[in-house]
Amino acid sequence: MMDNEEIEITHDFYLKKFQLSNPVLPYDYILFDEGQDGSAAMLDIFLKQNAIKVIVGDTHQQIYGWRYAVNSLEKADFKTYYLSTSFRFSSEIANLAAAVLKYKEHIGEHQPVKIVGKSTEKATKTKAVIARTNLGLLLKAIEYVTKKKK
Repeated sequence: MMDNEEIEITHDFYLKKFQLSNPVLPYDYILFDEGQDGSAAMLDIFLKQNAIKVIVGDTHQQIYGWRYAVNSLEKADFKTYYLSTSFRFSSEIANLAAAVLKYKEHIGEHQPVKIVGKSTEKATKTKAVIARTNLGLLLKAIEYVTKKKK
């Protein structure tokens, strides 16, 4: 029905049609960003290209599992390099992140990565909410907006 424009065409539909056309992208280099949240169709298109390919992302930040995203970082047989230094946050935040990620060893195989925060900013201007599910995070965001919590 989407093919005949009888119903609205979705992103998943035209992406799948593109994948099935076996496209050949005329590029020397292809970068796949946010690889932890890619679709199987995107990964298939990416892997079939005759180019130098780089896939980047963070397996700890996969947020589109509810849309059947695949962790392309684990599906692609590429050499892994870790980006472990950030100028966006301080060493205190880096240490906290490392401590939180350490809990992953209780649910399966976990390979710790040293995280270094190089920010020199002293004051924390933001707050964070950690939720177990996307729905939990969404409900907290709605609560924040409707009750104007600070």
